[in-house]
Amino acid sequence: MGGAAFATALVVHTVEESTTLRRIPHLLLSWAVAMWILAAAIGFQAGIHLSDLPLLVLNGLLVSATSIGARHAALPKKKG
Repeated sequence: MGGAAFATALVVHTVEESTTLRRIPHLLLSWAVAMWILAAAIGFQAGIHLSDLPLLVLNGLLVSATSIGARHAALPKKKG
């Protein structure tokens, strides 16, 4: 879970800095990237089945929230 959160934060930061996807809200972009990373991990292990989707969505929310929290903790506080 920690590796997925780190990868999500890294991909989201890179995408926001380098492309026109900056218009997409950060929370939605983070969740989409987390879902993509988790789906890839499940797909490489055993394949994705319909019964995996509810847990994939919940884990995507958890990974997204973790990566967003880590980003807020690591960024310097804005003054004023």
